[in-house]
Amino acid sequence: MNFLKRAIVNLTRNKLVNIILIFLFTSLIIFSLSAIYANRMIENNKSKILETFPPIVIIESDDVALAMEGWRLFREILETEGEIVEDIFVPYPIIDENLLDKISQLPYVQDYSFSAHINLFSRGLRRYRRDWVRDYISLSNMFIFGLETFEIKGVNRSNFFELNQGIIEIIEGDTFTEEQINYGKPVMIISSQFAQMNNLKVGSKITMENLGSGGGATLSQVYNDEYLVFQEIFEMEIIGIYELTRELTPYEPLALEQFGVRQTIDENAHIRQEIQKLNKIYVPLAFAQARNNNFVRNMNRLLLEQDEMLINPYTSLRTENIFFLESATMLPDFHEAVAPLLPEFSHSRDIADNFDLVFVSLNYLVQLSRDAKYLLIISTIIIMFLIGILTVKSRYYEIGVYLSLGSPHKEIIKQFLLEKIIIAIIAFILGLTIGQNISRIISHNLIMQEMSQVYATGRTHTLVYGNHIIGRNDHITDWLVPRYEDVNTILEEFDATLSMVEILTFVTVGITIVIIFTALPTYCTLKKNNINLLREKEG
Repeated sequence: MNFLKRAIVNLTRNKLVNIILIFLFTSLIIFSLSAIYANRMIENNKSKILETFPPIVIIESDDVALAMEGWRLFREILETEGEIVEDIFVPYPIIDENLLDKISQLPYVQDYSFSAHINLFSRGLRRYRRDWVRDYISLSNMFIFGLETFEIKGVNRSNFFELNQGIIEIIEGDTFTEEQINYGKPVMIISSQFAQMNNLKVGSKITMENLGSGGGATLSQVYNDEYLVFQEIFEMEIIGIYELTRELTPYEPLALEQFGVRQTIDENAHIRQEIQKLNKIYVPLAFAQARNNNFVRNMNRLLLEQDEMLINPYTSLRTENIFFLESATMLPDFHEAVAPLLPEFSHSRDIADNFDLVFVSLNYLVQLSRDAKYLLIISTIIIMFLIGILTVKSRYYEIGVYLSLGSPHKEIIKQFLLEKIIIAIIAFILGLTIGQNISRIISHNLIMQEMSQVYATGRTHTLVYGNHIIGRNDHITDWLVPRYEDVNTILEEFDATLSMVEILTFVTVGITIVIIFTALPTYCTLKKNNINLLREKEG
């Protein structure tokens, strides 16, 4: 047991050197843990965040791609013909029910809903508004007084999308019955703000109009009786009143410098979108389709007489489809499967699109933490190798004395190993107790720095050509973006603490590295002549 006594004596005698070694080993352990924690937290939180998303996908036209194609055709015509044409035809993608039915057969889809949007008019009702935000949809803002337009959304289920996802909540009355949905009854659900503005309640009946006007009228005359070529008047009953249960976070304003003047665009976009939502009237889908069919049939009769292009019933009816998947984790696979089925200038979109920039940052952090992990492994091996060589080299004289006194090689190797193992164990204890907390803080802050970009803004697609805005698109999925606080909660709830098995594996690997790079230089040194080793002191 002489080697044990010598190891303890050496540890107590060379306190400063051993403290430095403990500090160095502990630092390596903390850095290694930080890389492991960051990698685990980022990977797990990516999937965690994805799991919190509602598993919904919408198939829609790609407005940005359509706008770009329009500009491309415009420039092409201008360059070849040298003149500006009034109409540029860009093929609008046809997303019909046949296509949607085919998509709904994919194994990822649990269910899907279909809705249609039309505009109806009223001479007695007024849109809900806020004085300081301009309502661009209101006809009174276009100097057409005495008449107002309302966006009607026809839904094909009683538990329609906004209700199902908690965007709105019915506070009075009830949603549609199956009979009202199937037979397209003239019933509606309105917002509480719209109801208060017009003194309406559940059971109230209102008159709405479906209008079509002919050509030759100015903007302020377009809905005058003399220019109307189609008018359908019907009475509707209010069966439910809803409240908006979600809010949109303000969008980041888009600043442009135009004609030397810097202006901010869409700083109130989120408020206008909320106003638009509060003015939306929900009706059965069959009712909205019947109104659209009447409008198209009567307008086409006039256009046929004038030998003009007829209205396409499909393109005149703005439709919206929503696919509910089995799980949000299926979103990437669903997008990949549906892409070949979609027509040109259309795409599938889900709430994760609002986070794609953040996921790019997280992917970068994942790769960075992976690289750091591998770099630390290589660095640790190199450092341990150098420490082993330098430690043994600084003790050549001591080894020479042991050899001169007849100590066996095994005893000397055991002594050196015991010293380094004791130092390594102390470093592991310190590293695992202090290092876990430090590592958690470092990795958490790294992720939060990237996740702060989310800040609940439903991302808008903005296309700027030169100094001109071509399109800025708000979207239904913007209402479902988790709040920044929710994302922070996800990170706080995730526990990246190493399990006992992982700790034992980590310690075992570390001790093995210490043993290899202590035993190897010591063994090589013992092959030298003890006289030469004693001379090292003299040198």
